[in-house]
Amino acid sequence: MKKINALLTIRDWCVVTAITALYCAFVVVGHLKMGQLAEAPTYDDVGYYADAASRLLKLYEDGFPGLLRKSIALPPHAPYSTFATMTGFAIFGMHPWAVAAVQSLWIFVILAALRAALVEQPLYVFLSAAAAVLAWPLLGLLLISARPDSVCALLTVAGCLYIVCSPWAGSGRKRMWIAGAFAGAALLAKPSLSPVTLALFASAALLASATDSIERRGDVDLRRRLLRTNLGFLLIAALLAAPYYIFGLSQTIAYIHLNMLGADAALWRLRIPLLDHACYYLWGPGGQATMGAFLPLTALFLALAGALQRNWLYANRFRAGAVAIWALLAYAAVSIPAHKNAWLGIIVSWTVLFFFVAALCGVFRAVAQMRFAPFYRVALSVCLVVVAATIVELPVYDPIWGHKGGEPLSVSARRSALIDDLAETMLSPPVRVPAVYFPSSSKFLNSDVLQFALNQRNVPSIVASDPKTSGDLAAHLAAIDRATDVVLFEREDPDIYGWMPSAALLPAIKQRLLDHPDFELRKTFDTADGEHHVFLFQRPPAFSDFSAFHGFLSIEGRWPPRGDERGRWALGEAASLELKSPGKQQWAAISIRALSLIADQTVSFSIDGKPIGSCSLPEVNQFKDCMIEMPGAVLPPRIDLAFLRPGPENPWDGRRRSVWFSAISIKRNP
Repeated sequence: MKKINALLTIRDWCVVTAITALYCAFVVVGHLKMGQLAEAPTYDDVGYYADAASRLLKLYEDGFPGLLRKSIALPPHAPYSTFATMTGFAIFGMHPWAVAAVQSLWIFVILAALRAALVEQPLYVFLSAAAAVLAWPLLGLLLISARPDSVCALLTVAGCLYIVCSPWAGSGRKRMWIAGAFAGAALLAKPSLSPVTLALFASAALLASATDSIERRGDVDLRRRLLRTNLGFLLIAALLAAPYYIFGLSQTIAYIHLNMLGADAALWRLRIPLLDHACYYLWGPGGQATMGAFLPLTALFLALAGALQRNWLYANRFRAGAVAIWALLAYAAVSIPAHKNAWLGIIVSWTVLFFFVAALCGVFRAVAQMRFAPFYRVALSVCLVVVAATIVELPVYDPIWGHKGGEPLSVSARRSALIDDLAETMLSPPVRVPAVYFPSSSKFLNSDVLQFALNQRNVPSIVASDPKTSGDLAAHLAAIDRATDVVLFEREDPDIYGWMPSAALLPAIKQRLLDHPDFELRKTFDTADGEHHVFLFQRPPAFSDFSAFHGFLSIEGRWPPRGDERGRWALGEAASLELKSPGKQQWAAISIRALSLIADQTVSFSIDGKPIGSCSLPEVNQFKDCMIEMPGAVLPPRIDLAFLRPGPENPWDGRRRSVWFSAISIKRNP
């Protein structure tokens, strides 16, 4: 049969493709029925969904130049996750399961590599090994999650072991390029982990160099070749990662400092005994979530492989020792810091999985040399499948948020309905791009969740600010002043992050919003448990104070074409506004935001023929905010506008467009 890449046959590729498709379909359908995909997306996946969706909307609106400008001005937190998710959304639509369709490529690559490692074994051996590998929780998490941690760890482990496991000095260009590509891709997968990634790749190169020095004593040219290889490897990695870090390095450093050393560091430290820290990524919560019972099984296979391949192991003892030292360094790099969760230390699980595969290959190679080899191979393959079927858990849940036997799907459905209701209410009427603020948040409803819900409705929402980790009331009030919409929880709601400093401020913030002259309580929503409420406070929509518009076009798309604001054109030389509730309260001023297509145009305002003020628009295509004070103690029924031009007619006078208004509203007295 014809070989592909001189390693796998066409039949091998077909088998790998079929297994990948079946496994991915099985896992995704399971999650759609009773797993994470059956629920509204939440942290941290939903952050990457929202980022990817907003950039995809930018691509649709401004093309690739606009997307590039946005990526330079606001580099993504994790380029791989953002653009992989964006690819899935572009092909399959803005659905969380679209991420799994892209991530399935990693499952394909892993299975193809496994088949290559077992290429000398019969096909049924590969099938049994594939069943065992796919039973690891790690593979399910890789498939369904948009987080970059797993991909970053996979690339780091694969690249570092590629460097350490064979002679490094004098490596050819191909090997340097492959190693550099692994390092560069890992640095791009999750920049906030770049210090650990760099340290592990550097340690791998040093260990490989040290091993070469021990194994090739007396080679007078060794130092020069090691220097050339290491410098070439580092240069390739730097060139691949540079396009991101040129623009995103300061952002990455600020994020690392804030969460590891800055104001938020104490919030994320895990306070557990020292022994629990040491075991967290082995048989503690982190290891159990990603490896389950496969850790002791890996130890068993490593011991068996070592006994069966002891001669080979002794002959390669220095290389094996370097691999073991690197694995200990990787374990220490994530176990020593007090910041822990299953994702941050997932590199330990990927290292163990690589050892599991290596041990399997070693055992099968040793068995192939034995008498009655076919019998032993079949017996071992059957045992692998039985063990995998016994300890596999499906569907795999997010190691931080997910849990088997969680809340009923009816509760999840009510949570999703709340998010949809909130988004639809916020966009009715659709006259502005919302700038949303959450003084506090929960797993089920937060700024990222709502932003993604708005993105799914083709709205490029803006997060006004997110100081939920702050206990400073003034910081929250300043954020409210920048927002158009505020989503507020009750202090007693069990879903909120009650340990965040902002939770204690919720009653005070609610009272300030109730007293705020520019906000109104738009709607109160019931939470999924039916016992608490979520409140939506909004600034009144731009034109909601008026019942009729004379001399205006209807609300339309954004102006200028790449702006962020919707509005309506005034026509001709004059227009008027009829107010919904004249004479009811004392009012303060008319607030407008306007733009002119000609320089030095003026909008004058009058009531009953008496001028009350004007707004000058000196620059072309530049928005200006004006406030016109209103005389008297009551609201008049009608306000008249006149548009005064300094010279010839508006160049758009064929359509009689005068001034573009993105907002006209009445400001109340406090």
